[in-house]
Amino acid sequence: MRLTTLLLALAVTACGHGAPSNREKVPLLSWTHGFIDEVGVPTAGELQYVDGSLMLPESAPGKVPAVVLLHSGAGQGSQDWYYAKLLNSWGIAVLAINSFKPRKVVNTVGDQSAVSEGSILADAFAGLNYLSEHPRIDKDRIAAMGFSKGATPVILAALKRYRNRLAHGDNRFAAHIGYYPWCGFAFIDHETTGSPILVMSGDQDIITPAKLCENLTDRWTMTNPGTDIQMITYEGAGHAFEYPHPVLEIVNELPVYGELPRDCFIAETEPNVFVEMRSRIRIQGDTLRSALDLCATWTHSAHVAHSPEAQADSRLQLQRFMERNLLTRPRQQATVGSSK
Repeated sequence: MRLTTLLLALAVTACGHGAPSNREKVPLLSWTHGFIDEVGVPTAGELQYVDGSLMLPESAPGKVPAVVLLHSGAGQGSQDWYYAKLLNSWGIAVLAINSFKPRKVVNTVGDQSAVSEGSILADAFAGLNYLSEHPRIDKDRIAAMGFSKGATPVILAALKRYRNRLAHGDNRFAAHIGYYPWCGFAFIDHETTGSPILVMSGDQDIITPAKLCENLTDRWTMTNPGTDIQMITYEGAGHAFEYPHPVLEIVNELPVYGELPRDCFIAETEPNVFVEMRSRIRIQGDTLRSALDLCATWTHSAHVAHSPEAQADSRLQLQRFMERNLLTRPRQQATVGSSK
């Protein structure tokens, strides 16, 4: 088995965090891409409907802020519904996107290429474009938030190049929140949209190492002066340190066996040309699998590790970040370009 029985239970069992009763299912027209290089090519990729679940805060009057929520590599489940309810309680609408089920994928723990970050990135912007037209949503206060596999596209969505390609008109995410993303990317152009970014990771995470994100946020901070880019690394915390599940809160740690891209690093060597630096393979949709076979690690030593202290602080950091950047009206900001 690629994942322990207990860890699989985290993805498929509600255990008190079932889908909210106010969930409205909405189809979203997106793209399926083999890799992120296809995002920059107008003729690449295939149109694809993905599943969205819209949850509006019940008591909030008028137009409300919103979050596009992207699930982890375990698939949509308890974690997503917990945060949807939490954000709703703060007066924030949530559009939770299922990037796997419409593509006939259960999880990507054993095959990270089964659904690429390029596809999930397109899904995120499909959600942004949908919400920007919704009569109950304030189009200037829409954030992107994700976990692990879904957190990486949340970070990529902050790059101006992808906003210009995938967003309609002047749409852009007002904020980006990534929980323990994989950050093994280096781009030629690191220019962001200027929207604030919050990344939270554990220093004991060997699935998506915090050091990769520390290096990435340092590079982006240097090349985007004045942009609020915050990296929080929790001492002693592992992967999924804040996962809201009673099993983890009891046993604290569960082993993971799967394909871990912790030693992979993908650099853009010329515009829209990406090379995995360990295998030296140029990454495209048809070579991603081969590169992962050479750079990724299969191990029994990885684990998800619950940390009550990191969980509590990350909730507080999330609330403060939302209060600063989503629950107040944004200041007038310069345009970031138009769609191509």
